[in-house]
Amino acid sequence: MLVFACACGQKRHTPQNKLVALVKTTIKSVDPRNPSPAHAFKIAQLIAPGLTTTDQESMAPKLRLASEITQVDDTNWKVKIREDAKFSDGSQVTAADVVATYMNKIASGTNKGFSEKFKKISALKDGGVHFELNKPVATFLADLEFSVVKEKEGGNKAIGAGPMMLVSSAPEGLLLKRNPYYFGKVPAGAVDEIEVKVVQEEHAMAMMLIGGSADVAQNVIRVDLAGDVAARSRVEMVRGPSAILTYLMMNNEDSILKNRKVRKAIAFAIDREAIVESRYSGRAVLASGLLAPSHWAYDGNVPKYNFDIEKAKRLLDEAGYPDPDGDGPQVRFELTYKTSASSFRIAIARTIAKQLQQVGIKVDVRPFEFHTFFRDIKRGDYQLGAMQTTAITDPDYFYTYYHSSRIPKGKSLWGHNRWRFRSVELDRLVEQGRTVADSDGRKKVYSRVQEILATELPVVPLWHEDNIALVNRDVAGFFVLPSAKFASFPYAVKTPSGP
Repeated sequence: MLVFACACGQKRHTPQNKLVALVKTTIKSVDPRNPSPAHAFKIAQLIAPGLTTTDQESMAPKLRLASEITQVDDTNWKVKIREDAKFSDGSQVTAADVVATYMNKIASGTNKGFSEKFKKISALKDGGVHFELNKPVATFLADLEFSVVKEKEGGNKAIGAGPMMLVSSAPEGLLLKRNPYYFGKVPAGAVDEIEVKVVQEEHAMAMMLIGGSADVAQNVIRVDLAGDVAARSRVEMVRGPSAILTYLMMNNEDSILKNRKVRKAIAFAIDREAIVESRYSGRAVLASGLLAPSHWAYDGNVPKYNFDIEKAKRLLDEAGYPDPDGDGPQVRFELTYKTSASSFRIAIARTIAKQLQQVGIKVDVRPFEFHTFFRDIKRGDYQLGAMQTTAITDPDYFYTYYHSSRIPKGKSLWGHNRWRFRSVELDRLVEQGRTVADSDGRKKVYSRVQEILATELPVVPLWHEDNIALVNRDVAGFFVLPSAKFASFPYAVKTPSGP
């Protein structure tokens, strides 16, 4: 357990009108056109939202800067911009701004997907925007979440129409101020400013929250320590379901793991409920696949792999790996489990290794510095390993993670199918899923995709770790989304006095 010095009786240090948020990684850029790193995108969305947003539990796209979106035919769409949408300089958001935003991004060459999808984007006489696609694109509504900006002279800075605007930025942090022209409804007493501070040490973050010099830290203090911090009188834990999957990778080209029965045996041998309870204090939801249960395209009617040692043993026998001495010390075979050097991830790896030992599989856990670990995973130089996905907002991620064209290759080792899974039927379905526009049709396609993956089991879906925010108790109106975006930050209200 982490031990903290007493911060009893201290008054709040952060101003009444400011929310101070902590992040762990240096901020390179919050320019909505090219934010870096990942959490900078979440900040950029506060400055410059898109025409749509997935800021809801189901992850289904909904209108944001757009007031109406009409599909003309398979490759043509019309978008009407809401009349009350204004940039932070007070000017109206126009069709010309939208067209310029997308065309400049395409011209920059930094978004290959846009150039492949959009044939022509033009402003209409009625003030709307016409999007002409090269071919039907099922992800079109989700693609419109791209930040719309108004570029200032010279093109070096950009402003948006979000609830906040950028005041200053540096690698160690930044300051946002409320956009006085924002079209959305803001609660009375909501903070006027958001200060984001980069703090790399988790213990330092904890002390800042407990001492009152910070207000919120979301998903940056590891889950096994979060409870200790939330036990302090000043801090509370705000939790919510996550769209991020934690999974056990299995190299499908490995001589042992290419056997589907072996992969299934491994899944049955892992007591995921016990791990979630012991390591996460119950703060995770067991997974059946890539999509979280709250996702609009989720289908839970697929094969499940609940803890069953005897079934795991039978599958290993059937796979040609009988136990050489029953309950004796000899093993069926040995596997290597590579993991990052995080003490928390190492502990989970060792727990899984111990559980697999019970069915006769010896596992050698090998921690590596993340760069080395990730390099080996991309190369296919591993047998077992665990990682997390990004937030899965659209089911098109099935293409990203499982299409055979996404198997890493070449010098760059580009591609997310690092388990090297191949399926002709799945390739066809995820390609089809990219062209079906209506949600019912897409859901039918991806239901079959989920069934195939749960049957073939190229990876073992473990759990969706809860999004966890540690928040000072004098902050009201705070919530977390499955995508872990910072959408609630501008709507936070501080009580007149802290604890």
